[in-house]
Amino acid sequence: MPPPIDPKYWAADGFKRCNKCEQVQPVSEYYEKKGTVDGYAHPCKTCTKAQQRRYYEANQEKKVAYSREWHRQNPEKAKARSAKYRERIGRERQHQRWISMTPEERAEFNRRQRAARAANPERFRLYDLKRRLKKFGVTLEEYNALLELQGGVCAICQGPPNGKDPDIYHVDHDHETGKLRGLLCSSCNNGLGCFRDNTDSIQKALAYLADPPFRRIAEGTLF
Repeated sequence: MPPPIDPKYWAADGFKRCNKCEQVQPVSEYYEKKGTVDGYAHPCKTCTKAQQRRYYEANQEKKVAYSREWHRQNPEKAKARSAKYRERIGRERQHQRWISMTPEERAEFNRRQRAARAANPERFRLYDLKRRLKKFGVTLEEYNALLELQGGVCAICQGPPNGKDPDIYHVDHDHETGKLRGLLCSSCNNGLGCFRDNTDSIQKALAYLADPPFRRIAEGTLF
């Protein structure tokens, strides 16, 4: 059995001394842990993370191989765990992690992301699509049903998707009611946005294209 922990490391009056760095800090700086005298782990969060980081760096290949094998054998559990993690951490925490990275760490992160996308294009296409649909409260089933109804093409120009995501159509919705209207390519979606969904402006644009002012100068009918 490990030797009993010195009482000076027990929590008292909302504070606790770390048994690694010897700093006295609020108990909020310690992880909760069952089975301990005071209900907290004895190393502070900073020391615990540093210890975990050192262990990971010393056993990186082993840890990565184990994680990949576990995810392969437990796909449903892995999916549920990832969802729970994202909910707990939140996008703000992820953003804080990103801005704390060094330029070298960001470059390495982006390199791994590009490699993963190149190796699994369909997986990331589906991920990007679901993320976009979630923003508008649209399910993947509704998207596929609407795409089938449109014949697999843009509802306006009858063309394929284009723009930043060349494999995904934009979800067009009424900006006043928020209701879904259809799926558009990037060009048509941007066009409607520029006209602010104003049908009068769109009609004037059609009239302009049918009879541009310069035509009268070119034909000599202006005067």
